[in-house]
Amino acid sequence: MPRAVLILNRASGGSEGADPIALARPFAERGWRVRTRVVDPAQVDRAVAEGVAQAPDALIIGGGDGTLRTAAGRIAGTGIALGVLPLGTMNLVAKDLGLPASPGEAAQSLAGGQVSPVDVAEVNGEVYLHSALLGLAPDLAREREEVRAGESALEGLRAMYHGLRRTSGARRLVVGLKGDTWETVARTWLLAITCNEVTNGLARERLDAGRLGVVWSTHTGRLGLAQLALGVATGAWNIDPAFRRGSSTAVRLETGARSLTLTADGELLTLDEPLHFRSRPGALRVLRPATTS
Repeated sequence: MPRAVLILNRASGGSEGADPIALARPFAERGWRVRTRVVDPAQVDRAVAEGVAQAPDALIIGGGDGTLRTAAGRIAGTGIALGVLPLGTMNLVAKDLGLPASPGEAAQSLAGGQVSPVDVAEVNGEVYLHSALLGLAPDLAREREEVRAGESALEGLRAMYHGLRRTSGARRLVVGLKGDTWETVARTWLLAITCNEVTNGLARERLDAGRLGVVWSTHTGRLGLAQLALGVATGAWNIDPAFRRGSSTAVRLETGARSLTLTADGELLTLDEPLHFRSRPGALRVLRPATTS
């Protein structure tokens, strides 16, 4: 009988009304033995560590991308499978795994699903699953979080506009980047290093290519700043020529500062320079719907 620990972050954006018993039921019906916990954000890391200590077959996490990052940092390389119940705002990892948007439907699909290896990315020892963002991204992300899921696109653009007004005096970062076979200096308001390359907005076609995607903005001036915000909000950075792209298995990044603040899967981190990014191919086992290749 496979064993699972199910942990729900009670403060995640979509957690209101989530019933842990109902979410565990599809697994129990498929023969899983499930232990459930509902915790506050400050307790997530400890709950994950205690769950890992029980050596389950799977750790099922109900939360957003930041909660998943915490879990992945604990179980990457252990052989324990990660199950994802989308309870956050963006749920980028869940979307890339082909999961339904409804946590209940996701539980149904995972209970009868399959286990597949996927890559994780790492920066100075910190694991992440989707993307690390530098520049204005942390400020814009905080601004966007003021608009909750279900509110109108107009309200989202208004929040982005007010965020831009507050950051319009910010200087572009001057960033030295060195990949496997290339090196460049980027002057940018926004730089993203993703776990595998994004191909459509923030979506990734592959989660197991063993590569890092590198995307940075070359926009200038106030108009350029507005174009940057629109590109990020709409996913148009794939067609905007002011965005540059690269890929590598590892990236060294430095600005000459002692430390840098970035977001990793939406979580703020301050790390000492230089930043060393690397891909860890196949380091994480994940539960996926059986129909997902």
